[in-house]
Amino acid sequence: MHCCCGITTAVLALLATTLHSGAGFQLLARRASCTSMLPPGTSSSSPRPSLLLPRSSATLAPPPRRSRAACVLRATAGEAPYANPDHDLLLRVLRGERGERTPVWLMRQAGRYMADFRAFSNKYPFRTRSETPEIATELSLQCWRKYGMDAVVMFSDILTPLPAMGVEFDVVEGTGPVIHAPLRTGAAIAAVEALTSAGVAGAKLPFVGETLQALRRETDGRCALLGFCGAPFTLAAYCVQGGAVGAAADKHALVTKGLMFEKPALLHGLLDKLATSMGYYACYQVNGATKAAAPPCACFCVHSLSFSQVGKEKGIFLIAMPSLTVVGLLASLPHAF
Repeated sequence: MHCCCGITTAVLALLATTLHSGAGFQLLARRASCTSMLPPGTSSSSPRPSLLLPRSSATLAPPPRRSRAACVLRATAGEAPYANPDHDLLLRVLRGERGERTPVWLMRQAGRYMADFRAFSNKYPFRTRSETPEIATELSLQCWRKYGMDAVVMFSDILTPLPAMGVEFDVVEGTGPVIHAPLRTGAAIAAVEALTSAGVAGAKLPFVGETLQALRRETDGRCALLGFCGAPFTLAAYCVQGGAVGAAADKHALVTKGLMFEKPALLHGLLDKLATSMGYYACYQVNGATKAAAPPCACFCVHSLSFSQVGKEKGIFLIAMPSLTVVGLLASLPHAF
């Protein structure tokens, strides 16, 4: 449920909102690649000016390069890394600055490839793990303690805020997320309760703030901390399909596409509620969940890949991107409480 350095080709957007630097909202939408999390136009071997934030510093000489062994402080068994001089490397790169190396964080960074993780998943269902701050904190930290990535990603799911909006889901072993009451009618969509402020998001999802606060205490001065949310169209596809696209029989999201072309007003109504809710949910993570340095928030937009080339112009640019832009704008407002 996390972001990647090259394991998948998921499309993602990074809402890197940093209050203390005054950098404001930055949106980076790209396919994940094996080469980097550096800004577009930058490679680890040949630093170039960033395309994220044009600034005069882009013309300065690159920083001294150091070996990865000198940059990452490994942990001994059962211990967290010591204070890391490169603890803010990922944040600096997200702001458009040059990095002395490629920062690393992984898709499904907390995952079943670790025996310690499986010990929890064999005992507790997913929502218990993700909605219990003590468990979510431990699962977020396990991989970082062992491998020393440049960021800890909050253990959660893009569907986590849906129950706060009146949309319940379960995670079924071998199937994935299941929404037993799909949103396919005007009445069902009208019943969805949008999160109308970051304060409302925090009040309805307190465990998210508690998890981020605990993770901030563990990672401060050691590595970056990342929160995340789902992009409106991706969440809409889950809600309309009734589960994960690809996991169900309708792996091409035909129901969602049918709604998009035949009843666009219904889909736009759902996207409006999801865009507002995810914007304030991201704002809560960035500006309200921690009182220390604000963590960036990644926004996953993976279902845009389900469009054929013919449908991309209408699907992505006319439907998916406007709602994603709303998320970014709301997430960058410190007064959205």
